[in-house]
Amino acid sequence: MSTKDKEITINNITEQELDELLRLKSELTDAKMQMERSNNILIAMFDAIPDLVFCKDLNGHYIECNKAFESFVQRTQDDILGKTFADLGNASPEAVESAGKVDLIVTSEGKTVKDDEVTLMFNETERYFEMIKTPLIESGETYGLLGIMHDVTDRHTLIKNLRDAQSHLEHALEQANSASTAKSEFLSRMSHELRTPMNAIMGMAQIAKASSDPIKIKNYVDEIYESSHHLMRLISNLLEVSGGISTLSESKFSLDSMLEYIKSRIIPILDKRRQILEVNIDNSVPQALVANEKRIAQVIIHLLTNASKFSDSNNTITLTFKITKETADEKTLEVAVKDTGIGMSEDTIHTIFDMFEQGDGSHTRKEGGVGIGLTLSRYIVEMMGGKITVESELDKGSVFTFTVQVKK
Repeated sequence: MSTKDKEITINNITEQELDELLRLKSELTDAKMQMERSNNILIAMFDAIPDLVFCKDLNGHYIECNKAFESFVQRTQDDILGKTFADLGNASPEAVESAGKVDLIVTSEGKTVKDDEVTLMFNETERYFEMIKTPLIESGETYGLLGIMHDVTDRHTLIKNLRDAQSHLEHALEQANSASTAKSEFLSRMSHELRTPMNAIMGMAQIAKASSDPIKIKNYVDEIYESSHHLMRLISNLLEVSGGISTLSESKFSLDSMLEYIKSRIIPILDKRRQILEVNIDNSVPQALVANEKRIAQVIIHLLTNASKFSDSNNTITLTFKITKETADEKTLEVAVKDTGIGMSEDTIHTIFDMFEQGDGSHTRKEGGVGIGLTLSRYIVEMMGGKITVESELDKGSVFTFTVQVKK
């Protein structure tokens, strides 16, 4: 169209039509500004949402995302759009596979998928989310999906901590109930163990008082002495366990002389059960040692007595000495007591050194004892800088081993 023709066309527009055109132009301009304003508001709202929000096309490529998503994947929007979840490079293979399966359900079946707890390993950090993915539909056709992920890691951690705390409380309550039961059983056994020698002392004393036969009186006095010695040993053990051992003096002693003392105390017990004591001393152990002879002997006697109590007649109990470590100033003496008795279960092994605990309550009630010998033994050994352990198997016996530091 020529300039002349345009002029003719414009000249043919009436003033009223021109005003209408100007009004329409103004309305279009206002509409465009309103759309831009609304779009800016939507973008601001989109980016202000603390949840991870994103859109994908049918091939899994990101076509939109908000600031929270950018922050999570530690990339800008320009570096995210057009890429897939796998392309971002910091997600675990399991997370990529799981996301792909959900995306396929949403886009191919047109379903909205919700999951109250999605575990996502990204940037070597495990996070937990509530997730919803819903299809994007235009003219009846699905062209992508919208995803919203709400971080619930703090809530998940709190719930886990609460569950752990509950578990610990239940365990503590169970231990407290077990300890209460053990203490009740201990007091019952203690009452019986104290009354037994006391009744023997009183009974023998009364019989001796009424007798005029010197030989019988001597036998009664011997019984009184044995029962008194047993009672004193029980009381001493109780006082040491409850009050503790303040100091452990050290002096030079002979291994042979200590063994003679131990045998004098333990052989009568073994003879009653027709048991044999076998002693093995490694060449590494010197005859002269510097330590607390009394306490070492006390622990060994406790272990030997225990081994005899929980072993059948005619069995052999083995006592072994050897040096396991040596420095310029001291040696580590290892002592082991091995039996072939009833043994212990794994549960019993874990508590055998605890206060008031016993390996086999029924067996102990039959044989006697109050369950403090091993507790006292552990305390003495640890006071001497050592450690006591046990290896055992039901029906195959036990090996109690302890170490103490002895000076050269």
